Amino acid sequence: MNNHILKLVVLGVFVASLSFAYAATNINTQGKQNEKWGWNDVFGWIDMASTTSVFVGTSTVAGYASSSIGDIMFDCATTRLGNTCATVNFKTANDGTGLLSGWAWNDLIGWISMSGTTASPSPVPYQVHIDPAGNGIDSYFNGWAWSDVVGWITFNCNDYGASFCTSTSTYKTQTGAGAANVSAEFTSNIFDIGTTTGLFNTLTWKGTQPAGTSVKFQIATANATSTLTGAASTVFAASTWFDVSPSPASPVKLTPTLTGVEVENRRYIRYRAALSTEGASGLQIDDIIINWSP
Repeated sequence: MNNHILKLVVLGVFVASLSFAYAATNINTQGKQNEKWGWNDVFGWIDMASTTSVFVGTSTVAGYASSSIGDIMFDCATTRLGNTCATVNFKTANDGTGLLSGWAWNDLIGWISMSGTTASPSPVPYQVHIDPAGNGIDSYFNGWAWSDVVGWITFNCNDYGASFCTSTSTYKTQTGAGAANVSAEFTSNIFDIGTTTGLFNTLTWKGTQPAGTSVKFQIATANATSTLTGAASTVFAASTWFDVSPSPASPVKLTPTLTGVEVENRRYIRYRAALSTEGASGLQIDDIIINWSP
């Protein structure tokens, strides 16, 4: 029995829209010009969005911001020069609720602490936090970071008090971190293998699937195209969702138990893909491949 492949190059428009929803940064996601700034009394402004690299994830803050003293780097693995952890190892962590800890780095002033307590004789506790933890609309950095060289660093004028924002300077850093998951579905056309004795063997896809994203499929099969037309809720009513990793070397074997529908003695097939970024970025599907035998 010979195997055949339906190579389905799809999702061009869909993937473009998904990429647009999550660019390289999730700072200043609402496009408000004063909502991408931090401040230090010694060296001045920190621009959190100009490098388009700062990304607040559920466990870390990645990338680097720009300032008059050079980059403020939040993760040694994602600096302007790439991964520099072998030279200086640091990371800004997010506990998943918006509480930041760990260290940032600048080549001129060195370590910047995201949480801790200043030294005696007047110890002061501090922590940078994001409130709310992230809904993509009004999530802002608050609290203080500390540098032994230049002192306090803030990302919100309200940290000085409400009167400071109105009388001195209005600045904030806003992020879409933790926003409701970006998700979408794509339903394919109906594909005809030309025989009613066909067996659909496997399904796989090629592309990029970063951690924190998901890709699931449903399939619907029939011997009449009319069965596979109409609303997706009707076409795929008997189908079940199943996970597929982006590895052509490890295709998923299609069985009635897995898919919820017959995969043997069927001429027509249609699939539905569900993608979710779950707060991450970079998810992309290039090809979807279905292997079948006559």
